[in-house]
Amino acid sequence: MLFAIAIDALNSLLLHAHRHGLLQRLTTRHAPSSISLFADDVVIFCHPPRQDLQVIRELLHVFGEVSGLRTDFTKCSPTPIRCEDPDLLTINTELACVVAPFPMTYLGIPLSVRKPSASSLQPIADKLSKKLASWRAMLLSRGERLALVCHVLSAMPSHILVLLALCRPPPPPVLKQINRILREFLWYDRKETQNGHGPVHWQRVCRPLELGGLGIPDLHRQGIAMRARWLWLQRTDPSKPWVHLHLPSDADTTAIFRTSTTWTVGDGRSCLFWTDYWLHGKSIADIAPSLLPLVPRRRRKSCTVAEGLSDRRWIADLHGALTPRALVEYVHLWQLLRPFTLSTTPDHLSWRWTANVLLHQLRINFYPYDLPILLMLHLQYKYRIIRVYLWKGVLFLLSNEAIDPSATNTPVSMLV
Repeated sequence: MLFAIAIDALNSLLLHAHRHGLLQRLTTRHAPSSISLFADDVVIFCHPPRQDLQVIRELLHVFGEVSGLRTDFTKCSPTPIRCEDPDLLTINTELACVVAPFPMTYLGIPLSVRKPSASSLQPIADKLSKKLASWRAMLLSRGERLALVCHVLSAMPSHILVLLALCRPPPPPVLKQINRILREFLWYDRKETQNGHGPVHWQRVCRPLELGGLGIPDLHRQGIAMRARWLWLQRTDPSKPWVHLHLPSDADTTAIFRTSTTWTVGDGRSCLFWTDYWLHGKSIADIAPSLLPLVPRRRRKSCTVAEGLSDRRWIADLHGALTPRALVEYVHLWQLLRPFTLSTTPDHLSWRWTANVLLHQLRINFYPYDLPILLMLHLQYKYRIIRVYLWKGVLFLLSNEAIDPSATNTPVSMLV
């Protein structure tokens, strides 16, 4: 913790140098993000000109004199990314460090300017196998092996789950191999079997305990949840230094994030016009699906509600001829947008799936007139909350004088 606080002072020095023009900004459009911290490992990003390197070296010297955390350049390694030969000579002269080549492996993750291949992630599976070699699985009970799978083996590949989204096709082969290693260690006391199958389907094993599973993390779904959280932080916390970057996200993550969030539109400067759920709880893509292919992809990702409603600029985003269906959707969308007005308050993004929202949806959709559906869900999934509302619904109908339990067209008679 003390190290992180001290490194925050170094970050403030770098930001001060950026504001006064001593260091070049990494990008011309966004705020500088020049430092990355993980535990006691620090990475500083800068441009390769001589002036920038001299400023970085002097800032590290000043920071070391003040904090006592002096930099040993013999243990540092600059890594040039798309630099020319004169830049490499300048780096060797100014920093006097051993230059590390790029692409490289940092904190167990292969870094490259291109999408990682499945073979580059193979060392993760090899690390799991090496870990198993030191364990005497035959001397452990199944409960002890379950604890090791949940808290040790499943945690080892967690830091690469975001990286797995870049591999195609999803899920990558290395993820299937990791699941096979976990499955075989849990059921068969060893890391290799002939058939590779367990007595229970692995997706059922990865369910939570309250749903009949063993609580083992599902790495594929855990990766989706992690990437969805990145999307959430990108839209709700503009102070993050990586907000302007393109985050790795597959189709499943994007669909879950857009379905699970809803916007309360204020000034319309943060909410996207074409893809976010802001118009009566729906998105323009859902209201007018035939119009969305006519909008360029760049405009879908950049056009805000304020920009689209200003002088009806969303009409200019449509390129191409309108089909009869698209024309009907265009008129319907025009009628929905015409009375819509913006305010001065900022937009607010909210998460739909809270406990209160789920309970409210259960009361609205099932209670008390869909008892056969509740019974079917209870028999299939055995949810405790559904069982409670099932019997509450039965008691409600039996105690309601307006409903005759002996009739043949009531939910009670259908339930019986």
